[in-house]
Amino acid sequence: MNGDEYERAAEAEAEVLQMIREMEHPHLIKAIAYYKRGDRYFIIFPWAGGGNLRDYWGREPHKLDENFVGWAIGQLCGLASAMKKLHSAKDSACRHGDLKPENILCFEDARSIDSPSQPLLVIADVGLAKVHTLATEMRNEATRTMNGTVIRKASFLGDSDFPHSIDTYVRGMKIELYQDLYQKYSGLALSSIGDRPIAIRGLEARLIRTFKTVGSHGVFDTFFHRCLLWKKASRSLGRIDSELLRGVYVPSWSWMAYDGEIKYLNVPYNKYSWEGDIISPFRTWLSQSIKERGEEEAACVIKAPVWAFRAPKNLQLELDNPDRKLSNINCVIVASKKDLQGDPQQSHYIIVVHSVAIDGPGEVYERVGVAEVRRNQIAFNEGSHSGILR
Repeated sequence: MNGDEYERAAEAEAEVLQMIREMEHPHLIKAIAYYKRGDRYFIIFPWAGGGNLRDYWGREPHKLDENFVGWAIGQLCGLASAMKKLHSAKDSACRHGDLKPENILCFEDARSIDSPSQPLLVIADVGLAKVHTLATEMRNEATRTMNGTVIRKASFLGDSDFPHSIDTYVRGMKIELYQDLYQKYSGLALSSIGDRPIAIRGLEARLIRTFKTVGSHGVFDTFFHRCLLWKKASRSLGRIDSELLRGVYVPSWSWMAYDGEIKYLNVPYNKYSWEGDIISPFRTWLSQSIKERGEEEAACVIKAPVWAFRAPKNLQLELDNPDRKLSNINCVIVASKKDLQGDPQQSHYIIVVHSVAIDGPGEVYERVGVAEVRRNQIAFNEGSHSGILR
């Protein structure tokens, strides 16, 4: 690169940093100054007293208390928001090409009240957030670190719907976050298994506030369908005795009603449509006060069409307790694959249910498992009937 090219590349680098500074996002680094001395170019940044994210991981103990989890959720959402703003810049097709722990810096967070000892995570090394291809020529190698990292591009950058696909990416991060937390929590050994739904209330409340939604029993309204698709991780799940729950009602569709570790089904993003006929118990909560929704919260039932199977004995079902004898099982369809509509091989994710009572206009069911089945395994020709899932 000759002198003129080098100067243009340096100026382009400065333009990117100026543009990012004007975004005024707390999770994007703000350059303080840019100057030239002789034939050398300098950019001044604020000092990150906490080092980088990898340093933080190395010195901080692993913990899952309420304050730490709340801080982590807030920071992850903030970083995702920063990337969205960076990639959605109106004036330029801007991207960060080297996002890794070494390029996320830890600053003192004066705004934090709940977790004053935890840092503010800020995306740095945004010189790799290129607007001009010429600027990449002067930095065609990844930042040198002790771990020998290389430039890794996020998969969504090759998406034809980019930058709109960033919304799916951010939503996916939130989903993976709550699923990972709940899967880990379900495997913890509590002194009393009856405390399972009580001990997680603080964490759940923080997640609900962060996601700006409503929910209960380990289910968020904004991720309602996906939250219902969980299964046993290994050993059978046993329903927790109501006496141990000390008066706290937990519906069968909630993993909090069971003793044992769970994991979520991996439903591919944007490949399945969620069934609109399943009525969330939280549908009216956003417009109600806590007092107004008291009775609904206590009941917390899901209303949905219930379908019969064609040949239940030939199905591969993920039953919560495979040893339990069930004489009659049906299903609630939660998600259907978008392609192959009406084709016998169309895939459906379902909740397996078992009838327990008749209650007015609908039959009452309890969840007994989940599964992925084909269209030709459900008796669509027989039609559905209204069900209440408790």
